[in-house]
Amino acid sequence: MPSPQTILSLLLGGAIGAAGILQGLHWRSMSSPAENQSGLEDQLRMVNEENEMLRRENDSLRSLAQGGGEFAVPQELVDRVEREFDLRFKSTPVVRRAGSQELRDRISAFLENSYGPSGIDDRQEAYHLIGWLQPGTLLSEQLTSLHFSRNRCWLDESTGEAWVTERFDIKIF
Repeated sequence: MPSPQTILSLLLGGAIGAAGILQGLHWRSMSSPAENQSGLEDQLRMVNEENEMLRRENDSLRSLAQGGGEFAVPQELVDRVEREFDLRFKSTPVVRRAGSQELRDRISAFLENSYGPSGIDDRQEAYHLIGWLQPGTLLSEQLTSLHFSRNRCWLDESTGEAWVTERFDIKIF
């Protein structure tokens, strides 16, 4: 796995690239007729969301580089899980520490990716229409809060990494 500094450099490059795309879209919108305005607004919204996601990733990598760190799960806990659930770990699990907001952002990004582009927005609109959500309530925030409040740890299925907040104390287990 690349070092946090390498990933940080890649994310900064991606953010600069996204800014270039935004600038290009701006120049194109200044010279094109208004009929393409809605398409450009959608593209701009998507690029802004991508840029925001890259910014959050950049912030999380900075916190890791500044000592967020990781810790190995004690062997007695690994043995207990293997014995009680009859599972065998391929390698010793590693858990990474993250700030509360960073963990919340990771959960939010996972939910956005699992529902696909505009998937949560479509569901939110449907839930508003049938009265399951009050006006002004965001489904993505509700789902993120639900997952964040009931979990001590978050397993990022795409990377296989487990994340806990700085308040997590492994000695309790």
